Amino acid sequence: MARFRRLARDYERLAETLKGFHWLAFSILLLPKVLDGLCLAS
Repeated sequence: MARFRRLARDYERLAETLKGFHWLAFSILLLPKVLDGLCLAS
């Protein structure tokens, strides 16, 4: 278990990885709204 905690800390230090996680979370949160908008438009 401690090994995985260390890996998680290592990933937090990588700016590119953290930026990728932000984009992933943003996309997941925004996707349903975009799909709703597309369904209403057509």
